[in-house]
Amino acid sequence: MTLNEALGKVRDIISDDPFWTSDQIKSWLNDGYLSFFEKRGIEEEWSSAVTALSTVPVPTDIHKIFDIWYLPTGDTVRELISDDDYRIFDNFIYFDYELTGTLYIEGERNPITRLTDLEEFELPEKLQIGIVNYAISIAFLKDEDNVSANQYYALYLQKVKEWEKTPTLRTTKWKDNWLGRLGG
Repeated sequence: MTLNEALGKVRDIISDDPFWTSDQIKSWLNDGYLSFFEKRGIEEEWSSAVTALSTVPVPTDIHKIFDIWYLPTGDTVRELISDDDYRIFDNFIYFDYELTGTLYIEGERNPITRLTDLEEFELPEKLQIGIVNYAISIAFLKDEDNVSANQYYALYLQKVKEWEKTPTLRTTKWKDNWLGRLGG
């Protein structure tokens, strides 16, 4: 569903109330979209070719790393790099040794910060209605219809919890964040 399609769904429920501008509703949709990812981001794998490097920049949208794999030049099998062989600080991964080959970083990233009209929500289709419910709840809240606002907000929270409980493809044993090692 695109941002414009979500806008249409919100307008259908709030009876196309002209009091709320399309820009206001799109702002609420974006707010609901971004808050969906407070506890769980979008899983992804990033790869980077490295040549004699011990320090590697990390994409800034990563907010959680699960595993780092290394495929040395000329090899055909990836090696899992031990948590003890690297540390993360200030969007860089510092390795205890130089690497030449390809790094594969498995983790979670944040979504695009704000969607434009034709961009699609990066969520499974069955969860996207939660974002619409968020915007509807804000519209009702601003209309001082607290009962309807609470009902739609509860529907939104239900979809958020469903997203957070969706099985992950990776283990979540990460110890690092962008400020350095948290655990021992």
